[in-house]
Amino acid sequence: MAALYLLVDAITVMLLRPVVRWIARISDHLRITAWIRSLGPYSSLALFLVPLIVLEPVKPVSVFLMGSGHSTEGLLVLIIGEGMKILFLERIFQITRPKLMSFRWFAWAYGKIQRVFAFLMSLTIVRTARVWMRRIKMYARWLLSLRRERPA
Repeated sequence: MAALYLLVDAITVMLLRPVVRWIARISDHLRITAWIRSLGPYSSLALFLVPLIVLEPVKPVSVFLMGSGHSTEGLLVLIIGEGMKILFLERIFQITRPKLMSFRWFAWAYGKIQRVFAFLMSLTIVRTARVWMRRIKMYARWLLSLRRERPA
């Protein structure tokens, strides 16, 4: 169950990575980013933990909904909740990483999590899914190029 739990996070991170990069480019110029950078280590840790604590229960709630016959609602809760969690946590982590890594226990836990993600990404099913996603993107780009070439 723990591996499945982490696999959902890993896949979500992989799918949302382009959105996170786009948000990072835009948010670098916002006042809130400067404010977050000005926080001390403990304030940065608190800011990082808030979305984690608030949005982590999304997975069990979505499993409960799906298990009680509300598959669509459960899937929507999972997709929206995980998406929000990953987007917020990724951006906050990118901004506060140096301060968070000043906590020895945080750096240790981060290293362990990175090893788990590296293992998950090395799994055949994940590598195959990444190949499929690249092929789907290439096909979608090809279709869009055909559509642009066609006269109106």
